[in-house]
Amino acid sequence: MTPKSFKLFKILGISIELDASWFIIFFFVVWTLSTSLYKLNLPGVTLNINIILSIVTAILFFSSVIFHELAHSVIAIKEGLNVKKIILFVFGGAALIDDEPKTPGAEFRISVLGPASSLFLALFFFIFSQMFENYQYLYIPGLFLFNINLILAFFNLIPGFPMDGGRIFRSFVWYISGNYLKSTKIAVTFGKIIALNFALFGLYSILTTDLSGLWLILIGLFLYQAADSSLKQAQIKLGY
Repeated sequence: MTPKSFKLFKILGISIELDASWFIIFFFVVWTLSTSLYKLNLPGVTLNINIILSIVTAILFFSSVIFHELAHSVIAIKEGLNVKKIILFVFGGAALIDDEPKTPGAEFRISVLGPASSLFLALFFFIFSQMFENYQYLYIPGLFLFNINLILAFFNLIPGFPMDGGRIFRSFVWYISGNYLKSTKIAVTFGKIIALNFALFGLYSILTTDLSGLWLILIGLFLYQAADSSLKQAQIKLGY
């Protein structure tokens, strides 16, 4: 455990930790839920109930992120890889795996299980929300969690390495070319292009007075750096 992370518990022998930066996004999500979702949809609710609902919903959302990363981790372990930990941070969550998959098939299986698990949770929360349609205190958070897991699934399928979609893309290129480094370079190039588009769209949003564009810029910069770092790690692994 690093000095800037906090160990919560273990699931299936995998340590679940919080990076210090996670508290920023947690409070942001709680604040957004409180001032937007529940304020608009439950106008008569007391402030205390509003805050409790917002905190519980935020915890369930981040639990969904952990579930997503656990899906990756379980398959990675079955493929013979060592999962060091799952960590939540300001941009989401990540399963820290010691090594890269040994085959394109293993890469595909590990990568696709994350979005698949989010789709499963989306279906679960959709059914939950419909079961309690007449109970707004359950229906509204259920519908929110359905939507956010659906977004999480499809966002991760964007073919921008090292996101799940980018890794799935690399697995196909790797399978066709038979060359791990070449497929990584191609996937990283796509990843950087997508990251730059995130940042440019964020800049455009800010220039049109939408300050939420700052978040897209930060995500774009993070993905660009992550893609570049992934390529360097692949080159080191192969002795380049």
